[in-house]
Amino acid sequence: MTQVAFELDLSSGQVRDVRATAEAGPLRDAFTWSVTCADGAVQVFALGHHGLEQIGRCTVDAAGVVRDRLGADDDEPNDYQWGRVIDGLGVALKQALTVEGPRRTDPSVRRRKGRAPGPAPARPAAEPRPAAPAVRSSRRTGVIVGVAAVAAVPVVFGVWGAVEYQGHRRRTPPPPPPPVAVPEDVAAVDEPDPPDAAVANALPTPEEAVLAAPSLVAAAAVVRDRLDERAVADGAWLLARYASGRATWADFHVADAETSLPLALKDGARERGKRLCVTGRLLDIARSDLDQRPVYAGALVTADGDTLRFIAVGSTGTLVKRDTGTFCGVVTGRVDDAAMAVGMFDLPENARPIVER
Repeated sequence: MTQVAFELDLSSGQVRDVRATAEAGPLRDAFTWSVTCADGAVQVFALGHHGLEQIGRCTVDAAGVVRDRLGADDDEPNDYQWGRVIDGLGVALKQALTVEGPRRTDPSVRRRKGRAPGPAPARPAAEPRPAAPAVRSSRRTGVIVGVAAVAAVPVVFGVWGAVEYQGHRRRTPPPPPPPVAVPEDVAAVDEPDPPDAAVANALPTPEEAVLAAPSLVAAAAVVRDRLDERAVADGAWLLARYASGRATWADFHVADAETSLPLALKDGARERGKRLCVTGRLLDIARSDLDQRPVYAGALVTADGDTLRFIAVGSTGTLVKRDTGTFCGVVTGRVDDAAMAVGMFDLPENARPIVER
């Protein structure tokens, strides 16, 4: 199997700089990973606190079957990121790949690329050179002259200060000018801008921050913290842009719900960013396209009469109006008399890894 290496943009899934080598290249930022493959052994590198670090490895055989996925921790690489890595590997190898077996975690996988340099060898002691008395004597004389010059400085300034003070006493100072009143409105205009203004202008926009987020949790945190409660629909569609190409079922589904539909209806702002699962009858569902990917917007009502408006990514199978389905997602707030969330429907095809869909 030929050797290959490439850089992977986690945000877009784009594969760059494909090379016929097994050496990881330098990385520009934390959102770009380096992937190498040599004789079926795949290594994944990311930019860490100490430079380039290995964070994952797996194997791929001649038939294109990927096995033994092992990561440094549960969040890096996660299911979504492994999907990006394997998709990129298929592009670099020009081969269709499939995955066998679950991913596993082992902290010992994380290690710095290469070995840390050892202590520098001790230099041999230099042979003593004969002293130069004349030069040392000259330097000693220069030091003495310098000290004397420095000591003379306070005396000179003291004499000058005394003379100036006496002359100042002989002069009659002019009366001070009357104070000029400054109107309050003028003073307010002349006040400098707060120092935080420049910092605020340098921050990325909410859209940039969401689309560059390393995980769905981080993207939801941007929507929660930086978008006004009145922009619930805008926040939901922005989060759906992120989720449509990057999120997995595991990102939305939790064994123990973090909130509930009644809580989201009671205080949508407080429950933003929390995950829930809701079962109900679909009132409506319709396809839209985000970044050339299909998403499905609609509403469902529970048996208790509570309404959830949703934007569903992934597959919706054969679900149509009046069908019953279970939706798991992230709450983005409340719109009128309904809570709003972004997520997926509980369907077998949504539980499969991205590379198998």
